[in-house]
Amino acid sequence: MIIKKVAKKVYRLITNKPHQWCNRILHKLETRPLSDGEDDFPFSPIFIIGPPRSGSTLLFQVMVNVFDLNYTTNADAFWYGGLSLRKRFAPIPRSKKKTDFSSSHGKTRGRFAPNECGEYWYQFFRRKPQYVSLGEENDGKMKRLRCSLLRIAEAGGVPMLFKNMNCALRLGPIYQACPGALYIVTHRELLWNSHSLLQVRNKVYGDYSKWWSMEPKEIDDLEKLPPEKQVVEQVRAIHREIDQQRTQAGVAHFFDVDYEELCNDPKRVMKSMNDFFEQHGMQILSSLDNVPDSFPLSEKCRVEVSLFDRLRNYVRAEV
Repeated sequence: MIIKKVAKKVYRLITNKPHQWCNRILHKLETRPLSDGEDDFPFSPIFIIGPPRSGSTLLFQVMVNVFDLNYTTNADAFWYGGLSLRKRFAPIPRSKKKTDFSSSHGKTRGRFAPNECGEYWYQFFRRKPQYVSLGEENDGKMKRLRCSLLRIAEAGGVPMLFKNMNCALRLGPIYQACPGALYIVTHRELLWNSHSLLQVRNKVYGDYSKWWSMEPKEIDDLEKLPPEKQVVEQVRAIHREIDQQRTQAGVAHFFDVDYEELCNDPKRVMKSMNDFFEQHGMQILSSLDNVPDSFPLSEKCRVEVSLFDRLRNYVRAEV
């Protein structure tokens, strides 16, 4: 057993370094300075944003099945340094753009299944603190981000869809790098969004008190609260950040999706979203036949009953 563990560590050391070097080289190629006439986006990038456990992964999968879009895949997550090169020379086969709508904590299975591709974004943004306001970002990195986003948009021949929830904590810098971006905002009924966060905490850590996922700028104050209040205020803080950005970017760039509506009638939600895209000059509807008429919606207590009661009372008291 010890020999196997040592062998795995050695294997990681041997394989990780060349992999990191390759991604750094690809990143330099992708973010080289733009030439004259290369500074206009052929398509506006599309971002799925919202709190964790609000239905974003399901929405990502549905959109990939319905619209003619490029998107980040599990394969892209390995070669994150050169997304535009992958989209140009190793595009997603059309037959592979269908998913089985399954996931676990945002993770999907399959080479061409959607992936948040977090390492791509960490090339431009710090890991901690997660919240990055306008003015905190590195100007050089933001120029490189714009170069990268533009070359990705040019490479695919169709709009690029990103789903990285931490982007909701970097909206100011992203807007500066790409003012024409479109944002799809996920919403879930506050009680059940918060309940799901508690459920994941317990599953991942065996501890309802340990923070999981996105850390808004109020993280230091929120961590002092009891678990049931932490998760509620986590969701609220993230939506406040998004709503603040609406004012700057313009409400016309935002489209809201309720998780409950997505589950009950995904085709109707996609039709409304298609209208939104058409308003922005995007004719990208592929087929509504690739999604079911509905998805199961679970609203059953899966945490300690006493904790759920405190959570429900807090949500009701704060409405």
